[in-house]
Amino acid sequence: MQYFQHYKGNYYRIIGEAKHSESLEPMIVYQALYKDMALWVRPKDMFFENVTLPNGQVVPRFRPCPEDEALAALNASKAGDVEAPLLDHFYSFFHDKGYVAEDFFGGCSLCGEPNEFIIDAIDSQLRDLHPNLTPQQHDDLVNNLYSALHKRFEADEA
Repeated sequence: MQYFQHYKGNYYRIIGEAKHSESLEPMIVYQALYKDMALWVRPKDMFFENVTLPNGQVVPRFRPCPEDEALAALNASKAGDVEAPLLDHFYSFFHDKGYVAEDFFGGCSLCGEPNEFIIDAIDSQLRDLHPNLTPQQHDDLVNNLYSALHKRFEADEA
């Protein structure tokens, strides 16, 4: 597959080329790598044309980019879509059980080692709540949630 970044910042992958049913104009079918992963179609000439920015700079409408760059943006987008509601969910879960900021360290707040019980609880619930995350997305989200939860508990106690 070919991956591109739109000049405004979002990433896309080309699904294929098609022809307009009336004019037979070549079209590019492409997919957004964010939010709902919508499919789009644009005339091929327009897809590959240059645009002029307000500052006068001329840039490609879509610049080719490496697959890993585009997929990293997709992973970040997916994690961002679920992180805020999940943070609220897990905060309530641990708060209702009486957890405090110090509990986020495995018995020794001075050692700074994470509490494996909390990590395991986030991990198992996250598998049920979002089973379609890739393993990397899942692991990143577990770590982000753990860190964000600890900060939120610390802020509440300050």
